[in-house]
Amino acid sequence: MTEKEVNLATRFQDLPTSKTTGQHQQNGMMTEQQRRDRSEALAQSQRRLPIYPGKEAVINETWSNDTIVVLGETGCGKTTQIPQYLIGPEYHQLSKNPGTNQIKVVVTQPRRVAAISLATRVSEEVGCKLGTTVGYTVRFDDCSDHKTRLKYVRACASVEGIAKLCSEL
Repeated sequence: MTEKEVNLATRFQDLPTSKTTGQHQQNGMMTEQQRRDRSEALAQSQRRLPIYPGKEAVINETWSNDTIVVLGETGCGKTTQIPQYLIGPEYHQLSKNPGTNQIKVVVTQPRRVAAISLATRVSEEVGCKLGTTVGYTVRFDDCSDHKTRLKYVRACASVEGIAKLCSEL
C-alpha cells in the first residue's frame, strides 16, 4: 500500500438473526448447535464487511508506521474489526518480529452506551466473556481485568486521563 489511508466505501450489512426457539429463547440459553450457527453467522458477517479485504494491508501498515488514518463509511468495520485484527493471531504472524509481546488496544467512543455496546458486540465476535479479553471502562463502570487486551472507553477529556487508562491496561 502506498498511501497511509485505507479508503472504504460500502455499507455494513446487518447480521442475520439467531434462530432460537422455545425454552432456549425464553431463558436466554443457546444450544451448542445454535452457538456454532451464531458463530458462523458472525464470521460470515465479518467477511462481508468492506474492511475485510484490506485486513492484511491494515496490519502491515501498523508495523510500518507509527500512525495510520483509516477513512471509511459508517459501519464498514473501522471500530469493531481493526482492533480485533490488532489483538488477533494474524497480527503476530505477519509481523517482522513474531516474538513481540501481545499488544493492548484502547478504542475511544464519544458516548457511554456506544463503548458498552461495542465491547459487548466485539466480545461476542471474539468469542470471549465480556470483561476478559475484550472489555470497557466508562465512568464508574469498569468491565475489564488485568488480562483485557481490547478496551472500549468513553473519550477522555485529558491527556492525563488517557495516560492513566493506558497504564491500567
